[in-house]
Amino acid sequence: MKLLVIGNPGNRRVTGFAEAWTRLAGSPAETLSWTDALSSDSMLSSRLDGVDVLRIESPGENWEVEKLLLARGSRQAELEGSAERISAKAALGMHEDRGRIRLQRQWFLGWEHALREIAAAVKMSGVWAPSPPLLIRGLFDKHWCRGQCELAGVPVPQLVGVLAGGLDEVLAAMK
Repeated sequence: MKLLVIGNPGNRRVTGFAEAWTRLAGSPAETLSWTDALSSDSMLSSRLDGVDVLRIESPGENWEVEKLLLARGSRQAELEGSAERISAKAALGMHEDRGRIRLQRQWFLGWEHALREIAAAVKMSGVWAPSPPLLIRGLFDKHWCRGQCELAGVPVPQLVGVLAGGLDEVLAAMK
């Protein structure tokens, strides 16, 4: 049985899963780096030939991948009129500011675009993805997740709305 992992080489989750796969399945896992997967639209389709199982690992903990996702999300962010956005060229030229969180909407749009491409390639190839790309996409959408929990009868906290007034406003709403 042949496994392909999309992930960041050297990442502890990618490495650990590949080692476990090799021990249990008796065959080595192949890895497709997120940088390669995001840099070429045809890369994934060509790598799925002969693959039985596709594992999708987190794109996190890699600055080059972050930039590629921001670049992918730039066009959609522009189309939807996101207040905070940068061009694909500007995204690719960014310098790492470790720990800084920015452009979350644009990043999500790039991530969503990548997962939709992976879903299309999986559908065409017939490869089994235990964590389907569109389900992964949904798990990053907190409103969708909340709705799914409510539909399943899982208790969820009451929404407090959009709070922009700072910590005091958040604490008052939580009471």
